[in-house]
Amino acid sequence: MSSAQNQGTPDLLTAEAERRAAAWQADATLAAGSGKTPEHIAARQRVARQFIELHLPDKTPQQIDQILAGIDFSQPVQVVNGAEKNARAKPIWGRAPQLLESERFKPAKPEDPIYALKSYPAR
Repeated sequence: MSSAQNQGTPDLLTAEAERRAAAWQADATLAAGSGKTPEHIAARQRVARQFIELHLPDKTPQQIDQILAGIDFSQPVQVVNGAEKNARAKPIWGRAPQLLESERFKPAKPEDPIYALKSYPAR
């Protein structure tokens, strides 16, 4: 018996969760890459929207759209630990990356991670 069955969770739900996690990981990997294909841009938009919806729960749909409009989706988008030194990478074409920090999961202790969306501002 799987651990899901032991806990009373149907395997179907576990399979769906695994499928969604795999899809998110594929998007995150593509979004962080340096390509500018339509697939890269769509993955970046999905990663950014999912981050904002999860980590900025008080934002209205209009506010979310405004935040998304400020992101250059032709450049990499990543979910990072904003506390790490390399979170603020070198500027690209004179533009420094921006970090959008989670409002829902704020660090409780100094050593806790700072969940952030790293992107480049739209021109």
